[in-house]
Amino acid sequence: MTDPAVLLRDLRRELAALEDDLRRLAERQPQRYGRTAEGRWRCPPGEAYAQACGLSYQLRSSAEINWVFQRNMIFLEDYLRAEQAPIPPAVEETIRRVVAAQPGMTLQELLHHNTTSADAIYGLIATARIYVDLEAVPLAESARVPLFADRDTALAYAHIHPTPPCASAHGIDLACGTMVSWDGRAWTIGHVGETIVGLRGAGSAWTEVPLQVCETLGRQGKLIGLAPEPTPAQRTVRERLDSAGPAEVHEANRRSEIIRPFLHDAPVTAPGRTVYRWLARYRQAERLYGHGYVGLLPRTRERGNRRRKLPEATRALMTHAITQAYETPIQKNKQAV
Repeated sequence: MTDPAVLLRDLRRELAALEDDLRRLAERQPQRYGRTAEGRWRCPPGEAYAQACGLSYQLRSSAEINWVFQRNMIFLEDYLRAEQAPIPPAVEETIRRVVAAQPGMTLQELLHHNTTSADAIYGLIATARIYVDLEAVPLAESARVPLFADRDTALAYAHIHPTPPCASAHGIDLACGTMVSWDGRAWTIGHVGETIVGLRGAGSAWTEVPLQVCETLGRQGKLIGLAPEPTPAQRTVRERLDSAGPAEVHEANRRSEIIRPFLHDAPVTAPGRTVYRWLARYRQAERLYGHGYVGLLPRTRERGNRRRKLPEATRALMTHAITQAYETPIQKNKQAV
C-alpha cells in the first residue's frame, strides 16, 4: 500500500507543474488560455464547446488547491467510509461535553484525555460533529489543532484569540517573554538565537536548549506553551463569551459580518439605526476590553428588572402555604390555599 505522505508529495509535484504549464500555454496561445480580472484561469474555446452541449466548463489551476485540506482528507480517509463502525452515543456525548467545556482545547489535549478514544475523536471530526477548520492546520500536528463544539463557536473565539504567528512549527511562539512548561516546571524564554533557545526558570535558573531539541520536545508534547495571566478585561471577555448560548453566538457572528464593511471603511451605503447601535456597542467594548466582538452579543440576560419585587416576609409566607397546605396528601385547590 502506498504511503499517503509519499502519494501526497507526488501529487503535489504533478499538479504544481500545471500552473507553470498554464503560464507557458497562455504565452503561446493567448486566444485559448488567459486570466480573468480576479486572477482565475479561463479557456474560452472550452467554455464555448461545453455551453453548446448544455454543460459548464471551469479551468482550475494547481495554485488553487489547499494542500492542508488535501492532507487532512487523506488523514481522515478511513473515517469517511460508509462502512465505518458507528460511534456509541455515550462516547460521543462524553467527547462533545469535554470539547464544549474547553473551547479551543487542542487535539493533542483531547487525545490524552483518559475518557476519550482516538478513533471516536477522528470519526466525530470527519463527520463535523466536533468542529475543526480542516483548511487551516494539519491534523497530524495535533498540538496546533484547536477544537470547538461547532463552527459558530470557533468563529466567536477567533475574534478574541486570533492565532499568533509562531516561530515554532508546533504551536509555541518562540519569542522572549513566552512562558512554557517543561518537565513539570515553568520557564520563560529569555533568548532566541539562530541555534539556541535560552530558558529562565525560578530564581536564577538558566538553561540553553538547541532549537532543534525544542522542536522535538514540542512535537512530543513535552514542551508546552503557557498562556500568560489574563488581565481583568480579558477575564471579562472570556466570561461573557463562555456564558453566551449557541443562539447568541450565532447572532453575534451575523452582526459581525454585517458591520465588517463599516469597520474597514468599505464603500457601502449608510447604515441604518440598528447597525449604528451595533457599531456603537462594538466600539465601546473595544475601548473597555480590547475586543469589540463581545459588544455584539445580544443582551438577553440584561433585559428587564430581574430583582425580587416581593418582600422576604411575603415570600416566606407563600413558601409556608405551598409546602404546608398545597403540597400535601389532602391536595387542597389553589383558591382554598
